[in-house]
Amino acid sequence: METDCLEDFRKLLLSGDSIPDADRVRAAVEHLARDGSPEAIALLAENLRSPNKKELQNLVLETVSRLANEGTAGPAYELWLAARHPRLTASLTEEAWQPDFGWHLKVFHALEQGRLDEIVRGGAEVVDPLVAALRDPSRETREQAQCCLERLKNPDAVDALCSRWATGRSELLERVIRQQGYVARRPPTVRVLSALLCLRTDLISGAGADAVEPLVSAIADRAAPLANRALACLSQLENQEAIDALADMWVIRRTPELGRAIEQAGYVASQPPWVRVLSALQSGRLGILQDDGLDQAYFVALAAEDADPTIAGRARDLLDRILDSEQAQDGLCRAVIELGAPVAEHLAKTRGFKPLDIGQRALFYFLTEQWADYEGLDFDMSHLREAYASAGKDLRGRIGKRARQAGRLELVELVSGVRHKRQMGQMTAREWGVTLGILEDRQDWETLWRLAQTAPAVWSVRALRKLDEQDWSPIEADARTGFQQLVQLALRCESEAPILGIVDRPSARFRAHGRRVTSLLISSFFESTLASSSWDSTIRIWRMPGGEPLTTLAGHTHPITCLAGNPDGSLLASGCGAERAVVLWTMPNGKPDKRLDGHVQGVMSLAVSADGRLLAAGSNDAACRLWRIRDATLLATLTGHTLPIRCIAFSPDGRLLATAGEDTTIRLWSLPEGEPLAVLHGHSRTVRCLAFTPDSTILASGAADDDVILWALPHATLIKRLTGHRDTVYALAVSGDGRVLASGSWDKTVRLWIMPQGKAWGMLQEGAGPITCLATDPESRMLVSGSHDSTITMWNFQSGIFRRPTTREEMDRVQGLSRKPEDASERTWLDFLLAQMRWRWRFDIEIDRTPARIEAGQFDIEIDG
Repeated sequence: METDCLEDFRKLLLSGDSIPDADRVRAAVEHLARDGSPEAIALLAENLRSPNKKELQNLVLETVSRLANEGTAGPAYELWLAARHPRLTASLTEEAWQPDFGWHLKVFHALEQGRLDEIVRGGAEVVDPLVAALRDPSRETREQAQCCLERLKNPDAVDALCSRWATGRSELLERVIRQQGYVARRPPTVRVLSALLCLRTDLISGAGADAVEPLVSAIADRAAPLANRALACLSQLENQEAIDALADMWVIRRTPELGRAIEQAGYVASQPPWVRVLSALQSGRLGILQDDGLDQAYFVALAAEDADPTIAGRARDLLDRILDSEQAQDGLCRAVIELGAPVAEHLAKTRGFKPLDIGQRALFYFLTEQWADYEGLDFDMSHLREAYASAGKDLRGRIGKRARQAGRLELVELVSGVRHKRQMGQMTAREWGVTLGILEDRQDWETLWRLAQTAPAVWSVRALRKLDEQDWSPIEADARTGFQQLVQLALRCESEAPILGIVDRPSARFRAHGRRVTSLLISSFFESTLASSSWDSTIRIWRMPGGEPLTTLAGHTHPITCLAGNPDGSLLASGCGAERAVVLWTMPNGKPDKRLDGHVQGVMSLAVSADGRLLAAGSNDAACRLWRIRDATLLATLTGHTLPIRCIAFSPDGRLLATAGEDTTIRLWSLPEGEPLAVLHGHSRTVRCLAFTPDSTILASGAADDDVILWALPHATLIKRLTGHRDTVYALAVSGDGRVLASGSWDKTVRLWIMPQGKAWGMLQEGAGPITCLATDPESRMLVSGSHDSTITMWNFQSGIFRRPTTREEMDRVQGLSRKPEDASERTWLDFLLAQMRWRWRFDIEIDRTPARIEAGQFDIEIDG
């Protein structure tokens, strides 16, 4: 508090016993209490100790009591420390404003009575009172408190003292810890910091993986001696698990300090393979990779493309030494197929390498444009068709791009799937691009115009711009007017299609269960539905978008922790924290189908792969079990986590599985074999939720440290930490178009972020309880949240309205949206979308009738060969 202001308050409060201007004095007392600085508290305490100021004392006590009842108990406690007023003692004891105040009272009484031996044998509960006593007005009390801190006997008390120092960095506590040689046992961060302070680096060098993150954080510590010692310790690790964790972290962050530590110490990770290869290349121990055998060629080929010229150079040198066998050559070719690695492609083509598998060989010849070899091997294109059908989005895109670059439309049609009927509502952005590209290559302007009338706005604009560029127009006179109107509006849509803001008032809210809602799942069997699970042991199905109840599934006897389902909504999976099996339900009849047994402890998290073939279940036993759904076969048990797994997610392209939980790490596994790929360190507390973007290039994670982290894939580099929530982030959901990330928190808010930048976009305060789960539908029409207070809340979610097909029922909503935006880009795009919708349903509008509901997904596109 400023000196002049404090002096004014002093004159006002010390003027006498009477209060001539009660409102002014009351305002001054509240200002001082809320300020909470030592000077402000000292002034209030001075008035409390004066025997002649009863009226003012009552006002001070009433003010701090009111603040405490409103949730601000700090002033009352600080004033008690300074004045020890009996009314404050009674209030703090009886009202429980300070939950552990009883221990403060016990410690202070023991200090006053000289019973120090009783205190020093106490546990963690004595530390905060002793630290508070260091500020006591009585010099004798302060000295006795310091004496007790220097004689602590209980390890729990030492842990608490070190934690208190690590948080506030008090010079006095630092001196006590250093002089007494106190080193905390836990948590790892505090143990590492206290060991560094006390020069006990021997306790760190032999520590496990949990010491690495604190050591790396300590490198940037504001205390230079601690930072220097931490840096030195990173080069002295003896535990292989710690070395693996350091290598993982370096691969993700690629900071010079971590790279130097690995190089100086000659560290090589034991696993996963990608991290082992990179760490061996960084430390220059290429012989280890040669001794590993043939399995590393794939990862060495990938490292040959590394941005670090030293690593890339060493990888290229190593490739020359390990490609003598067919197995190693096969790994090199696999890098070409899966990653498009240019160095590997050049090496494989110049040396005439080829994959061992016939199907992979055909795909390899195709991707490397070895057309004669390809046509001789795959004359009926069956191998290419099979490879495309099982490929992820990235590989499909590369196959399609290579076919178009070669100018071979029969191959483009084959791999893009447009020769066959394709539902418009299921088409990805890449498939739309390929479809329009084929029509443009063929100059099939009539079909392009037909598609422009029904396609999502972004693709309709592209088609209309192309038709205008070709100076084409429909033959029918009645169609030319509408065509010209749409073209003129499309030409005005010069900027990228915007993301429309979510309506901040819920469209529906209802009490869904008897206890907290734990999981939500939107699916589409017959009509769009929502499944919810709860601690009340039930699963309930609701009709979207209104939330009308359809049915209740009752098969569990304990609180349900998680749900998952396949894309077509025909299967639902559920798990309980108190049950060791996953229950599979056939939908829509809601009948239990199978039980997946095999977990040692309760099931806490579930996920189903995008193709509906695999189910992953995370358990309290810290293991993830990977099941094949078709025949309920356990394919793999993934181990590596040290504490319960709280969340699981499959990448949409089917390549990765992410798991995370109470050990604060995120682990990535390759599919379908379930091999470990990387361990992500970034959160400091339990990771509660995971979500991939639709293109599988970003993984989002939310945790009890109140943050959301965005990770770039496949190398799992930390992109950005999203801050703003004030409590645990329990839920994440990504819009179907990948443009918006929603995060739900125990702080009762849902925050929205623009992707991929992670830019804060808005906040929804639904007025319900803490958010426990979120869900969006694939077309981003709705955002749904579940809460601790048993309610479900729904919002109209229009982020992707320009990137998905629209329905007749949405016309009124689009018309309403077009009246609101002040942003010119939003208005332009909404004007186009509304005109397209009016043209598309012009006959329904003219005769003033509403047609039977036709979903966008029921419209088929067929391009004849």
